[in-house]
Amino acid sequence: MIKILGKYFFRFNLLCFISCCFLSSLSAAEKNPQKKLQLVKKELIQINKDLKKTEKKKTQQTKKIQAFDVEIASLHKKLKKIKRDKKATSKEIKTLKTKSSAVTKRIKENKANLAEMTRALYQLGEQNYLKIILNNNDASEQSRMRIYYDYFYQAFEKQQQQLNLDLAEIIAIDEALVQKIEEYDALLLKLKKETDSLIAKRKNKKTYLAKLDKKIKTKRSRLKTLKSSRKTLEKVLKALKKRKHREKMERLSGMSFAKHKGRLKWPVNGKLRHKYGQARANSGLKWRGVLISAKTGEKVRAVDSGTVVFSDWLSGYGFVLILDHGKGYMSLYGHNQQLLKEVGEKVKDGDAIAEAGSSGRLGKPGLYFEIRRNGKPVNPAKWMMARKKR
Repeated sequence: MIKILGKYFFRFNLLCFISCCFLSSLSAAEKNPQKKLQLVKKELIQINKDLKKTEKKKTQQTKKIQAFDVEIASLHKKLKKIKRDKKATSKEIKTLKTKSSAVTKRIKENKANLAEMTRALYQLGEQNYLKIILNNNDASEQSRMRIYYDYFYQAFEKQQQQLNLDLAEIIAIDEALVQKIEEYDALLLKLKKETDSLIAKRKNKKTYLAKLDKKIKTKRSRLKTLKSSRKTLEKVLKALKKRKHREKMERLSGMSFAKHKGRLKWPVNGKLRHKYGQARANSGLKWRGVLISAKTGEKVRAVDSGTVVFSDWLSGYGFVLILDHGKGYMSLYGHNQQLLKEVGEKVKDGDAIAEAGSSGRLGKPGLYFEIRRNGKPVNPAKWMMARKKR
């Protein structure tokens, strides 16, 4: 009996020891901000991966819309790079032209100086120099004249060397300038080609969406499409709400988010096309957020500081970015042309997080914006700064 009790007692102590080690390692991870941040990012990435798996079961129509959006975003990215390269090349051409002007001016001055020196040397001549030496018995005067002539010849030689260097430099500048102009012309052609491709792709998407709209004209079919999109979004928000790892800073930022009610800046400057609670056409559903007019490529800015918890394409909403502000507050930005932040990144109030567009099923460019509190949508207008004051 004692042996059996001793055996169980040993096991109990061992279990306590392992538990203590496990708890201490968890405590160490909690105390280390870097480890905590890694845990947060790891969990968010995993949530996003899991949601992607569930999104695989998309309809052929949804897949087609996503393919359009991904290609448009890729073309837009290419265009931005070409424009940056074009700007940089233009700057280099300008620099080379300025340098060429400066060297050309220097060559002109050097040639004028050499012409003057050549004239002076011709007038003085070798004979004049010998006469001064032979006729002048004063040794100090002879020495002074010798130094003067030596200095004159050295200055002439130095001026000649500088001229040769400048001539070599202007040749090199001209060659570089020709190359840069060729690069610039090639970039202009590339820019036109990619711009035409982007316009064509947007036109194709618009035509495809118009065909889809004809098919889902009935209230029932439209309701089914909207409900499907909402279901996907709710699944995302539910998964994000259940996150295990949350940072202390998120909880604190949530307190500041609540205090900022009525003073938050709108994410874009456009007019409201659809208000919160407004009935959605031919569906019977209501808007859970607001749809704001925006220019294609316009910067979408974070309404408050937070963590990027979702950054991907979603059925019905296109490219979506979700920020967690802590204390149960989240803000959602949909129909973007491009997402500028990745999952796990920290953002501050006013940071550019995306570029407005018409991804998803949106016809005209705009931004779909939601604010959620504990998973439930709230009226964004009550949280934002008055549009006139803004």
